[in-house]
Amino acid sequence: MSPTIGTPPYYSRGGLTIYHADRRAVLPTFGDESFNFVLILPPYLVNY
Repeated sequence: MSPTIGTPPYYSRGGLTIYHADRRAVLPTFGDESFNFVLILPPYLVNY
């Protein structure tokens, strides 16, 4: 089941769905045990 996050999936086929979005908007829309794997990358070109 796909969440409602206001942006379409970047890729979706055969049970695999990839969102190119802010993880803070995407992850809370899923249930607690919805994932087998999550890959997130830090923002680039950000000076801390």
